[in-house]
Amino acid sequence: MRSDVVVFPASMCAIIPIFLIVFSIVQLPFRPILPVWTAFLKRQKMCACSGPHSCTENHSGLYLFLTETFNNGAYMSIPNRPWLDSTLPETKRIQLLLNEMTLEEKIAQMVQISYSVVPEKTADEWAVRGAGSFLHVLGDNARRLQRLATKNRLGIPVIFGIDAIHGHGLHNGATVFPTQLALACSWNEDLAYRVARATAKEVAAEGLHWTFSPVFCLGRDLRWGRINETFGEDKLLAGRLGAAMVRGYQGTDTRNPDSIIACAKHYIAYGESTGGRDSYDAPVSIRNVRTNFLPPFIEAVKAGCLTFMAGYNPVDGVPCSANETLLRDILKNELGFDGFVVTDWMNTTSLMSRQKMAAHMKDASRIALESGNDMIMTSPEFYESMLALVRDGKADIAQIEDAVTRILAVKFRAGLFDVPEKILTLPTAEDPQAEKARAVFACSEHRALALDAARDSIVLLKNEDLSGVPALPLRTGNDAAGKSVKRIAVIGPNADSVRAQ
Repeated sequence: MRSDVVVFPASMCAIIPIFLIVFSIVQLPFRPILPVWTAFLKRQKMCACSGPHSCTENHSGLYLFLTETFNNGAYMSIPNRPWLDSTLPETKRIQLLLNEMTLEEKIAQMVQISYSVVPEKTADEWAVRGAGSFLHVLGDNARRLQRLATKNRLGIPVIFGIDAIHGHGLHNGATVFPTQLALACSWNEDLAYRVARATAKEVAAEGLHWTFSPVFCLGRDLRWGRINETFGEDKLLAGRLGAAMVRGYQGTDTRNPDSIIACAKHYIAYGESTGGRDSYDAPVSIRNVRTNFLPPFIEAVKAGCLTFMAGYNPVDGVPCSANETLLRDILKNELGFDGFVVTDWMNTTSLMSRQKMAAHMKDASRIALESGNDMIMTSPEFYESMLALVRDGKADIAQIEDAVTRILAVKFRAGLFDVPEKILTLPTAEDPQAEKARAVFACSEHRALALDAARDSIVLLKNEDLSGVPALPLRTGNDAAGKSVKRIAVIGPNADSVRAQ
């Protein structure tokens, strides 16, 4: 058992709820100790657990009750929540909110939880605790988490992220568009914009706010398995079409109900991995980075992209998510990017487990923060590790403040604090607007656009077969060899999977 944790006797579990009821009645005399008590409950979780990701004890329901009681009580509410005043400048609103946040609440904003890999109970605990973001959660599950998050004392909404990379394909029934590599064959910026705009409308209709798209990597090695996610090998084309998609996702105003947040990924040189092996080192110099791989991402910044994702790969031996030169010096300081940087899937944990750059999770968390990552994807251990680093004097509070400021700024710019249509909390069955909003999924307009995009992506290099006879149009009778062309076979494990295609 950890020596720094106080464990409540089981007998107290029956006493505490009674105490809370009485306490809520005579709250004013005790108001000065409430923040301390709330922080204590959050810190100790009534047990010796290392964090909400590892707690499996039966008291977790009590923890939720206690935390919600304190967070939601009138005695903990901030009068008028002044940061909700939309007439104030963004910087003022952020500062007003930061002034009221505990260290625990700030670090929680830096955590992104994958709904698909944690139990529902654990996800709920993170929503109550104030996790900044969840990814890959749909429908009523997303609505429940948003309901829990916005009921706490600060009411900070969750950003929901999703891999809507060529349409909202993770939702059954949504429109699926051609991949980026196919769109690149069109050389059509307006088409890329319209595909992203349609995707944004379908994602937003579900109460989600953020797509991990577009991909600004260059695809120059056919051995690399993710080349189909890119716009190909040309940096000019990748920058132009990627920027068009950013504008399509985010719309004319990111606060609009049908606009979502774009994410430029994977920063940087992800497609240059050794031997085409995914996530391996990209042996390229900083000069090569600036000459070939940075230009498309510069276009993303110019287009106003609100988030960037650090790549899995090392560049010249240094992992992107641990590369202060790339994240802080070039992206944030030189290019003036003022959104936030999110790691890719378990990048922070990988600094320890795979890339052997950190000895333990605290070390990995420190490196991630110092290097310029603002939100940590799917490494919830970061939360307790960062708290421990602060206690030990090994974390820069100013860097934490900067990260949280960037995250809150994106939430304000996306309208999460001001636009009710963006924060869905009612169960779908109780929401009178749900059916109307979801009617946009695979609507006739979007299906027609998908067909146009597919047609525009077709490239005919040479219209003849080996005998010199035109290959198109297909002949329904006998061909030159005396064979009849009646059917075209599409085979393979994904032949009938629209989502996979």
